[in-house]
Amino acid sequence: MLFIHFANVYLSDLTEEDPCSLYFINFLLDATLGMLLIYAGIRAVSIIVEWQQWESLRFGEYGKYFSFCTETLFKTEFLRMFQLTVS
Repeated sequence: MLFIHFANVYLSDLTEEDPCSLYFINFLLDATLGMLLIYAGIRAVSIIVEWQQWESLRFGEYGKYFSFCTETLFKTEFLRMFQLTVS
């Protein structure tokens, strides 16, 4: 997030556009394309989990406590890595 903020500030100095419009465009791109990328990533991980038959990593199935913890840690790490690559 901090990188995007500084990129917007830098770009606003280079263009004749209103800086607020750049923030609005950035928000729209993040809200649409970002969400589509996250959805595609989760679907890809779900397909791999089904293909490899990893029972403890299935999304939305909370059978055991260990399964819930494993899924939570896996999703948190996946989203953290995704945010690092996108940002």
